[in-house]
Amino acid sequence: MHLNALRRRYLAELGASIGEWLKLIAAFARFQTLFLVYLHMVFFLLCWGIDRFDAPAVIELAAAVVAMTLCYVNATAVNDLSDQAADRINLAGEPDRPLASGQASPRQVWVVALTAGAISLGAAAVVSPWATLAAAAMLGLNAIYSLPPVRIAGRGALAQVLLPLEYCAFPAVLTASAVGFQSDGLVSLPEGTLRHRVVVYGLMVAAMYLIFVGRVFLKDIRDEVGDRATGKLTFTVRHGRRTAIVWSAVTTVAGTVALSVVMFVCYEASPGFVFGFCGLSLTGQVVALVQTNQAPSIAEAVLYTGIYGRWISMKVFFYVMLMLLAGQGLSFAAEALILGGTVLAIVFNVAMLYQQVANHRVRTSLVGPTPG
Repeated sequence: MHLNALRRRYLAELGASIGEWLKLIAAFARFQTLFLVYLHMVFFLLCWGIDRFDAPAVIELAAAVVAMTLCYVNATAVNDLSDQAADRINLAGEPDRPLASGQASPRQVWVVALTAGAISLGAAAVVSPWATLAAAAMLGLNAIYSLPPVRIAGRGALAQVLLPLEYCAFPAVLTASAVGFQSDGLVSLPEGTLRHRVVVYGLMVAAMYLIFVGRVFLKDIRDEVGDRATGKLTFTVRHGRRTAIVWSAVTTVAGTVALSVVMFVCYEASPGFVFGFCGLSLTGQVVALVQTNQAPSIAEAVLYTGIYGRWISMKVFFYVMLMLLAGQGLSFAAEALILGGTVLAIVFNVAMLYQQVANHRVRTSLVGPTPG
């Protein structure tokens, strides 16, 4: 009886412990950003095309998702370890910052980072040798991005160039590897066809990369106070908010226009839908960037950068819908109805974020301005 009680207690504690570890991993996963990465993977899947979709391909695709997710967990955990001092200033009490909020110890975060990295590498090995090399490269980038002596995060524009590789290039390699970029899937393709597919796929990935570079230019606006206080020389600290916004606009416009052109020329997407949404999304993003620059406080600027980022997520979602409809033989009216409904849902989603800005202004008027 006594042994049974001890066993039940041990199992209960083990279960609670596992639950706490899973909760900690979920905090570092930050699924709001991962959702965009998953959209990237779906988009790249549609861009490459599915050469095979048998049971092994499904397993490899699932392994690709696991590799991507845990590589990102490794990145956020290592970054939080490096930014402890700045995060205590910028993000104290935030639930998705377990270290800064005191919910986890540095030792626990190291365990999460190393475990996630190891499992990510193992999952990538299930996909293909190319995916394994890519995962190893990304885990190495995670380390040198955040940790001394290199610490790319504090080296200005270099961070803007390298960080999007994990959000665009890495999921592109994982996705293509899982569903076709292997000898058994491509050996039967004529050389010219293979070369064309690789080039077009590369152009799509490069355009998406530029769009995400625009997003990365804005990410340090939220953390500017803490970064300055701790001597972390991010692009925003070095050059100011306005310069970061200008470069964000340049890369966003370049990437969106390039993506639209490639979709029209290489995937024969309807020019009205492609370039119409290109204009709509860029207008929404430029407006959000102007509002970010004019925001009276960092807190309000962050809300506008969130709107800008939401436009990116919705842009990828729209292009996923466009790719799904391509070649389905639907009439123009049917496509217009589906894509028009998608656009209305996107505009409504963005409008909800503007409501958050209005609510923030009401709170500020009642309790006083937020410092910064």
